Amino acid sequence: MFDDYAEAFGRGDVARICGHWAYPAYFAARGRRTALDEPAFRANAEALCRFYTARGVAGAAKRVLALEPLIGGLAFVRTADCLSDPDGTELAGWEHGYLVGETAAGLRIVMAMPEEELDCWQRLGTPLGAW
Repeated sequence: MFDDYAEAFGRGDVARICGHWAYPAYFAARGRRTALDEPAFRANAEALCRFYTARGVAGAAKRVLALEPLIGGLAFVRTADCLSDPDGTELAGWEHGYLVGETAAGLRIVMAMPEEELDCWQRLGTPLGAW
């Protein structure tokens, strides 16, 4: 699941990105929380893909570092994320936390905790880090 999710980001495939989520999509970072319905999530994913393209991202990878089953068909997943340029040189990397759950449509992301992603982009001086 996370290999396909990362590949979708590397290709800027917003439909595939959105297909990995259950809605509303929840986010928590830096003491703030938000929930996005599918149209708002799609608009956010489109903006994020434009942001990545503007920074030369041509590939994305996720490696699952931890998978902790919880209750009710939920699990916590921690990934190591890497964005790279067309030559495969790393442009940015961070660890990311997710809550995933079983749905009628299969395994879907329920919540993301992008704290380290925001910190990474802030260190790189981009507006994404200001969330």
